[in-house]
Amino acid sequence: MPRVCSVCAHVEREAIDKALVSGTACREVAALYRVSPDAVERHKAAHLPKALTETRQAQDEAHALDVMAELTRCFQRVNLLFDACDRWLAWNKRRCHQVQGMLIDRHARSVEEG
Repeated sequence: MPRVCSVCAHVEREAIDKALVSGTACREVAALYRVSPDAVERHKAAHLPKALTETRQAQDEAHALDVMAELTRCFQRVNLLFDACDRWLAWNKRRCHQVQGMLIDRHARSVEEG
């Protein structure tokens, strides 16, 4: 006669399943719910409802997409900042050349006058 899974028979099976699906280590789950680590590992491998693991995978994928969207927004903002810096530097470079030209002209005039 086959053995009954001690985790499946546990009064807090649903909480154990949720902990496993969320990524909590088997040993931690075992200690928390007072079942053997081996039983938790066997349960995870053979009895954990497929729908729960698929739901968790879908949640992870959705979160990854959210993270990618946020990274995309951040890169767009950084690129806008780079563009603004480039414009500012180009403007300052032109302004420096203008001031330099004015100083050279003034110096030339002062040499001619003096």
